[in-house]
Amino acid sequence: GTTLVSNGVDEEAANPNLSPELHREFEVGLEGSFFKNRLQFEISAFERQSKDQILERNYDPSTGVGESTINVGRVDTRGLEVELDADIIKGKNWRFHQRGIFSSYTTEVIDIPQSEIRLGNTSRFAIKGEELGVIKGSYFLRDDVGNYLIHPETGELMISNEYGFDDKILGSPLPDFTFTSISSI
Repeated sequence: GTTLVSNGVDEEAANPNLSPELHREFEVGLEGSFFKNRLQFEISAFERQSKDQILERNYDPSTGVGESTINVGRVDTRGLEVELDADIIKGKNWRFHQRGIFSSYTTEVIDIPQSEIRLGNTSRFAIKGEELGVIKGSYFLRDDVGNYLIHPETGELMISNEYGFDDKILGSPLPDFTFTSISSI
């Protein structure tokens, strides 16, 4: 057999200045029950301030470092959760129970040490004034009416980065809301 020897250097730089991520949170809620506990509800709203958020940051390859774990300023989160529980049918030895949970939250990057930070090796970014983790990338070019521009020679859609346009925010990976429904007998 043949022996293949190779060497490599870890591209992740240690960060001796990494500090703990700190949170300050305020939450207010209300709960209640009706009809001998056959109908119950809980509502809560919260606001969280996260300082020194711990994230992975990519570096330019010319630095010799691929990425490092860093602390990045402040991210604020606001959210709402509503839960409803009901015994729809209640028999002597059994019951049909239904639970619904609605939740929604948003984040906003309040402070970071530079205009934007790429999160790990992805198309997600921390950008001041935007949601944490927005997706940024190239896009299809459109005319003033909104029609896609097609290259006259190739017949292919024209892509922004091929014509010198900067990447733009394409969306957020966070859902507007989540809803969970649980039934049990």
